Amino acid sequence: MEQSRPQGISYWVNVNLRTVQGRITFAFFLTMLTGVGLIVYNDWNWQQAQSRQSVLVRQIQPIRIESFKLIYLIRETQSDLLRYLYLGKEEFIQKNRQAWLVDIPAQKDTLGHYVNLYKDEEISNLLTVVNKYLGELKNQQRLIERTLTTNRDPVLIQQEFQNDLLFAQTQFEKATQRLINRVVQAERRLLQKVESGIQTHHSLQIVITLLAFLVCYVVGIFLFRQIFLWIRAIRDQLNALQEGYLPPLLPNRSNEFRSIQKHTNALGQSLQRLKEYADSIEAKDFQANLDVFLPKSPLGMALSKMQETLRQISREEQERSWNNKKLAEMSEILRLYTHDIHTLCQKLVQQLVESLDAVQGGIFILRKPEEAPPYFELLASYAYGRHKFIQHQVKTDEGLLGRVYHEREEVYLEELPPDYSLITSGLGNASPRALMLMPLKNEDKAMLGAVELSFMRPLPAYQQHFLGHVLQ
Repeated sequence: MEQSRPQGISYWVNVNLRTVQGRITFAFFLTMLTGVGLIVYNDWNWQQAQSRQSVLVRQIQPIRIESFKLIYLIRETQSDLLRYLYLGKEEFIQKNRQAWLVDIPAQKDTLGHYVNLYKDEEISNLLTVVNKYLGELKNQQRLIERTLTTNRDPVLIQQEFQNDLLFAQTQFEKATQRLINRVVQAERRLLQKVESGIQTHHSLQIVITLLAFLVCYVVGIFLFRQIFLWIRAIRDQLNALQEGYLPPLLPNRSNEFRSIQKHTNALGQSLQRLKEYADSIEAKDFQANLDVFLPKSPLGMALSKMQETLRQISREEQERSWNNKKLAEMSEILRLYTHDIHTLCQKLVQQLVESLDAVQGGIFILRKPEEAPPYFELLASYAYGRHKFIQHQVKTDEGLLGRVYHEREEVYLEELPPDYSLITSGLGNASPRALMLMPLKNEDKAMLGAVELSFMRPLPAYQQHFLGHVLQ
C-alpha cells in the first residue's frame, strides 16, 4: 500500500497570493495582528478605567449606601416604639434596645470606616454632625421608653413624640441627608472624570479602528479582487442557467475553484442535453434518450416518468392515426367491391395482410348445404405479396375454425408449433409465431365465415382491436 507523503508546513500555511488559500492566509495574519494590537490597547485602557472606577465603587458609593442603611435602622427603632405604644408588646421594646445596642453601632462603625477610607475633610465633618444627632436621638428614645414603661398618660406621651423625638429624628435625617448630598456631589465629579477619560479612549479607539479598517480594506480589496472575479463568473454562470440561458462553459481553473467550475459546467451540459431533448419532443421524436440525471434521483425518476408518458401518448396517437387510416382504406374497399364477393374477399385479405404485416391470410366462407353438414371454404388467400388460389375446405367440427364456429368468438394463439400452419390452415409451409382467427358476422350477428391471419410476431392489442372492429 502506498504511503502518503508527509505534509509540510507549506500545506497548512500557504502564502502564495496566486491561490485562494494564500490570499486568505495573508489577510488573516494581517487582520490578526491588527486585532491583537487593538486588544492590547483596549486592555490597557480598561485597566486605567478600572483604577479610576475602583475609588468610586470601593469608597464613595458605600458611604451613600451605608448612610441609607443607618436611616432605615433609625426609622425601624421609631416604628418599634410606636408598635409598643399601640400594642403593648414587650418584644418591640426588646427589639428597639437590641438595635441600639448592636445594629446601629455596627452600622455607624461601617459608615465611619468608609468615610475614613475616602479621606475627605468635609465628609468627615458631616459624619461628626450625624453622630452628634444620632446620640441625641438615642437619648430621646430612652426617655420615651421610660415614659412608656412607667407612665401611660396619652397626652404626655404624644407631646414627647411630637416635640422631642420627632425633632431629634428630623435633625438626624437632615444631617445624614447633607452627608449623602456631599457624597453624591463627589460621586458625580468622579464620574465626570471617568466618563471624560472613557470618552477620550473611545475617540482614540474609533480613530485607530477606522485606520485599521481602512488599511485592512485596501489590502483586502487588493488580495480578494481576483477571488471576487472568480466568484462573480460562477455566479453569473449560475444565474444564466437559472434563467434558462446556456452560456459558454467556464474556463478551467487550477486553484480551489476548479471543483466548483467543473460541477457548474456539468450542470450546464446537463441542461444542454435537456434542451436537445425538448427539441426532439418538438420534432415529434419521442424515442430520444434522456440520461441527464441519475436514474434513482428524484429528478431522474420524474424525467423518466415524463419520458415514458410522452412515449405512451405518442404511441397512442400513432395507433389512433393508423387505425383511422386503415379504417378509411377498408371502407373504401367495401364501397368499391360490394357487388363482387370474390374480388371483395381478395382485396380485403390483401389489405389485412399488408396492413397488419401478416405472413399470410385467408378468408373462409361458411357453406351450409341442405343434405350435408356445414363447412368452411377458402374463398381468398394472400401470402408473401401475392394471392394464393387454393381450394380448401374445413369442417365445422375440425381444428381452430371449428372452435371459432362453435364459440362465435375470435381465437388468438402465440408460440405455435413449427408445423401448426401446415397442419391446420393449409396456407403454406410457414411456421408462424402467432395466429388470429376472427369470425365474420352480419348485422344480425349471424356467422358468415372466418378470417385466418398468421404472423411472425405477436399481434399488438390495438391491431387486434382494429381487426375486430373491421370484421364484426
